[in-house]
Amino acid sequence: MKEINIAIFGFGFMGKTYLHASKIVNDFYPDAPKIKVKKILVSKNKSEKDKKLIETRHNVVVTSNIDEILSDLSIKAVYIGSPNNFHFEHFESAIKSNKHILCDKPLGVDSNETKKMLELANNNNNLITNVVFQYRFIPAITEIKKMIDNGNLGKILKFRISYLHGSYVDERPITWRLKDKTGGALVDLGPHVLDIVYYLLGEFNVTDKKIKTKMENRVVDDFAWILCETIKDSADGFIEVSRVSTGCIDELRLEIHGKLGSVKWNLEDLNFFNYFDKNASKNGYTRIPAFFDKDSISDFPPPKVTSGWLRSHINCLYYFINQLNGKSESSNKIAKISEGHYIQKLIDIIKSE
Repeated sequence: MKEINIAIFGFGFMGKTYLHASKIVNDFYPDAPKIKVKKILVSKNKSEKDKKLIETRHNVVVTSNIDEILSDLSIKAVYIGSPNNFHFEHFESAIKSNKHILCDKPLGVDSNETKKMLELANNNNNLITNVVFQYRFIPAITEIKKMIDNGNLGKILKFRISYLHGSYVDERPITWRLKDKTGGALVDLGPHVLDIVYYLLGEFNVTDKKIKTKMENRVVDDFAWILCETIKDSADGFIEVSRVSTGCIDELRLEIHGKLGSVKWNLEDLNFFNYFDKNASKNGYTRIPAFFDKDSISDFPPPKVTSGWLRSHINCLYYFINQLNGKSESSNKIAKISEGHYIQKLIDIIKSE
C-alpha cells in the first residue's frame, strides 16, 4: 500500500495527538494509505536531550530548522500544531514549498491573517488545505446534523451551546495560552463551538456579547457569552465558552429546539458512572467522573481528554490523507480554509469593542 510521508509542526499536546493518530489510523481504516511521520519541527528552545528522547521513542527526525522539512521533497504534507501565532508563518512556508496542509484551530491570530491564508489556498488549489474542526466527526454530531437537515426538528427556534473547562481557575504558568492574541477562552474554545453552530445551523450573526477576565493578573478572557441569530431560520442562540467553570473537565454540550423536536448532547456523558451507596446518609445516585485510570503510568493522553476524543482526530486525519491519496471526498465534515476564515471573522467581531 502507498505510504505518505508527513511532517508535524509543533510537538505539544496536539502534535502528540496527530503523531498518535498517524500510527493507528489504519487500525480503524484499512483502506487508508500508510502514514509515516518523517520529521517533527520543535521549538529552538527544546534541548538536544529532549529532541533525542523524542527521536528514540517515536523513530522520527526532530529538528528546529523548518527548512530541513520544507526542502524534503519526500514529505508531501504537514500538520500545523504550533502555537497560534506561528500558524500563518508555517502555513505560508508550507504552501510555498508545495506541501498539503492540515492546520489546527484557530486558523490564525486574526481575520487579516486568515484572509491571506485563504488567498494562498485559492492561488494554490492543487494543494489540499484543511482545518481541524474535529467535533464534526463525533457520531452524535453527525446524527444531529442529519436530523436537522432532514427536517426532524422542524423550524429551529432556539439553541444553546457551551464549552466549559475548569482547570484555569488554578494558577498557571504564563504560556502562549495565556498571552494576548494567542490565548484566552474565546480563542481557545471559541473556534470549536462557533464551528459546531455553523456546521449544524449555517451562517449566523452575532447580536450581543460579554467577555470577562475573572482571575487576577491575567490579560486574556476567562469566559465569553455570545448571543446570536441564524440567517436561515432566525433562530436565537446562546454560546458560552469558559475556562473557569469549576468542576468541569471537558464539558461540551448543546441543546437545539425546533418546532417538531429537540436534541441534547454532552461530550462528558461518555465518561461518567452513577454510584449508589445503600448506607449513605442521603439516598440516591451520585454521578462520578471517570476520565482516566489513576493507576496507569501512561503519559498520553492527559487526564482532561475524554475516552472518545482521540477518535475524532483519527477520523479527521483519515479524510485528509484520503484526499492526499487522490480519492475524491465530498463529505461536509471536511473543514476548508474558507470555513476557518469565516470562524476567525466571527471571533474578531466578538472581540471587538
